Amino acid sequence: MDFDVLRTFAASAPMDWIILGTLAVIFTLDGLRSGPGRAAAAALALPSAMLLNAFLPSAFFLGNYTAGLGTPVMQAVLFLVLFAALYMLIRRMDHSYASEGGQAVQAFLCGVATVAIFAVIWLQVPALAALWQFGPDVTTIFGAQY
Repeated sequence: MDFDVLRTFAASAPMDWIILGTLAVIFTLDGLRSGPGRAAAAALALPSAMLLNAFLPSAFFLGNYTAGLGTPVMQAVLFLVLFAALYMLIRRMDHSYASEGGQAVQAFLCGVATVAIFAVIWLQVPALAALWQFGPDVTTIFGAQY
């Protein structure tokens, strides 16, 4: 077999789309295996974590502690902690999708929608945007300010 075509395609494909495509495949396969519960919980927890992360510096008690997080890495860790806590809370509240196997179309749509939400949230949170800069095509599609 001639693998030159695959090597040329892999060398010319932007890394952003490879990462987003891999995440979509992972969420789709998980949706096929165990239903859309995890992807739906992640899709609900991401915007909630973004809102909490935006309001946390003005909080009465925790605002003083978050002011000391000057580096983008520490701010990203704080965002990930908020996301993990909200994800676990949402998963504990909704067991309706827990034992349900996903259909192929449902799993695909849930995986792609979750990755789209992930890309939008990544571009909107400054701490995450400082860790990885998406290319101009991903920013054009998912980075519009509303």
